[in-house]
Amino acid sequence: MLTLYAWPRSFADPHIATIQWNAIQSWLRLEPRPAVILFGNEEGVAETCSKLGLIHLPLPRSAAPESTPLSHLATQAERVNRTLFYGFTNSDILLTNSLMNALPVIRAKTPRFLLGVRPWDVNVTKRLDFGPGWEAELDRLVEAGNHLRERHSADLFVYPRGFLQSAPEVVAGRYYVDNALMWWTRRQKAWLIDGTPGILTCHQNHPYSHLGELRFSQHETPGAHWNLQCVGGKMHLFTLANATHHYTGESLRRYVVGTLCRWSPHPQASRSLYLLTRALEISTHPFRRALGMATPLTTLNSRSR
Repeated sequence: MLTLYAWPRSFADPHIATIQWNAIQSWLRLEPRPAVILFGNEEGVAETCSKLGLIHLPLPRSAAPESTPLSHLATQAERVNRTLFYGFTNSDILLTNSLMNALPVIRAKTPRFLLGVRPWDVNVTKRLDFGPGWEAELDRLVEAGNHLRERHSADLFVYPRGFLQSAPEVVAGRYYVDNALMWWTRRQKAWLIDGTPGILTCHQNHPYSHLGELRFSQHETPGAHWNLQCVGGKMHLFTLANATHHYTGESLRRYVVGTLCRWSPHPQASRSLYLLTRALEISTHPFRRALGMATPLTTLNSRSR
């Protein structure tokens, strides 16, 4: 059903190696089990693929996140493995089977979509025990931390085969890549689905030392500037506030406010438009709730309210 692909960092750093190992192990426990592709030549990537039976796709030595379009990775993933759906994820993201439960529901409703999910931040310092009940333990860890990332942040995207063929050449793993793809999806008149209410994903916290002096200003990296250029500026930075639908864990619901929102509510684009979107959402909530179109409150996202 699904091919997941990622471009991991080097496994040389013990903490990075631990959280990437945890992430990959969580992907392999999804049912039905997805194919997993790891790109790149960083230390430990080939060895990890060999040990776990994953597909390894080396890249030219000159390839770097700052210069490699995500669409290039997507094309290679589709070339080597044929499935209904593909998902690009950062290599520090823990996935749960709620993702696999969502795909048949979405498939039954639309052939063209981009599914994004906001992850919960969790502190992980050792290899996780993936025994029986590990997802329930992860949920307790999320509840203890209680930190859901903002709607301009999504570290997982799932889409049907061929969907990203004509996408902008945004680069993977750099700031604004998610916002650029959200804007492009709406421009294609495809469904932009916010899966956060019904899909549990977790980002394992880590330092951003690989960005050097720009680790505290990720929006100023060359990759971020390139992604901004690809979509024509900050006013084309969409977020999950622009989603047309929510996946609730059981069904898809039309998100009226997001569907009507055709401007950028990204904080980096315009603070006034960001506040306008929030005001519109809050003021119309009682009416949307009465009509059954309000943002769904579930065990997952109710913690952030």
